[in-house]
Order: sequence, then C-alpha cells, then structure tokens
Amino acid sequence: MIDKIYIDGTVVVEHGIFYTKNLLAGCNESYKENAIVISPPDEIFKITENYGSIFTEYYIKGDVACYGIDDGNAYAFSREHEYTHNSYKNNIRLIKRLIDEANIPEDLKNIFFQQQFISVFGALEYFLFDTFMGQVCNNYDIYQKVLSSQLDCLEHHNREIRNKLRGEHNLEQELLFIEQTKNIVYHNTKRHYKIFCVNGKYGIQVEFRIFYFIALQNEEDYERKESSSA
Repeated sequence: MIDKIYIDGTVVVEHGIFYTKNLLAGCNESYKENAIVISPPDEIFKITENYGSIFTEYYIKGDVACYGIDDGNAYAFSREHEYTHNSYKNNIRLIKRLIDEANIPEDLKNIFFQQQFISVFGALEYFLFDTFMGQVCNNYDIYQKVLSSQLDCLEHHNREIRNKLRGEHNLEQELLFIEQTKNIVYHNTKRHYKIFCVNGKYGIQVEFRIFYFIALQNEEDYERKESSSA
C-alpha cells in the first residue's frame, strides 16, 4: 500500500471513479517529499477506469478535471469527525426548520411527518457511514482487522465475496468493502450495532452510543438475541 502519490501534472477523469483518501490540487514541489512521483506524458494524467485507493493521499501539481458525476468523478473518503458531525447537525437543523415553518393541510400531515422521519433517518445513515469510512481510511490497520474478523454481515456466506474480502488487497477489494458496508448501514437496522461494535475494539470510539436511535431497543436485548442465534 502506498501512502502518498504526487502526480506531476493535471489529472483528467474521463471515465470511472478516482478513489482517494485525500485529494489536493495545486501542490508545489514540497509535496514530493516522502511520496511516489508520477510524471505523465505532456503533464496530463488521464483516468479512464476506476483508479486509486481509499488509503492513498494524492497530491496533484495542476488541477483535477472530472467529466461526470457517477462516471468520470473523484471521491475522497477521509473525513474529519468535526466536519461529519457538523454536517449531520446542519441536516437535522434544516429538517427541524422545515417542520416548524411549513404550513401543511391537516389531511396531509401524516404523510408530511412520515417524509421527515425518512429524512432524519437518512441523515443519520449518512453520518454513520461517513464516520465509519473516515475512521477506516485514516487507519489501514482498522481495515485489515475488520476484514480479519470475517463478519457474516460483510460476507453474507457468499464464497465469492468471502474470497475477495479475504484475498489480496487491491481497489476491487476496497470497492467491495465499501458496497458491503453500505448494505449494512443503509436501511438495515438489524446489523448496524454488530459491525460498529466489533470495529470499536480497534479504535473507532466516536459517538457510537447514537445507535440507540436506530430501532435497537436496548443493547442487552440485542446481544441476547445475537447470542441465541449464534
């Protein structure tokens, strides 16, 4: 695994996604220190398929030009918890403002509040995923220890998924890990607690008591059910 890469030119993402831990453009020569240097022809580094690593910081001498959103874009997964937390609080604040200020006809109030509940739950899911991935990307050892735990909620008793997650570390494995984590965090109340509780043993200690808000009536009841089903 390479921690830092300096691209001596401009990056053009034509197709695929450029995955990074952190992405900085307009970097001078000082960023070459302790970094692998890539010098592309004509100072143009073209990306035409999925590229990079969520554990690598990329320093770009020039700019980063992206051709699209779902295809032809760049994602940085590293997050400061303060940023993630403030984003979550701002989302909740906007939802509360909408509830306080909206003038909803009586016969539509039930539907309106149902939609706001979905919005709150979505904001919470985004917060959980962002917090988890931000912590993982900041510590490769956490990533390895999560995989070595061989959690059923990640592998789903699927041989192909299991072999990839337990196999060689590469971008394909990282993308599968991201996808499986999304399947746990988003709209899956039964598996939130287990993966975050296991990962907490390896250094993720940030506000995970928030899981009380995700339909887990209490930890003792949940763990009792988990023990009886093991």
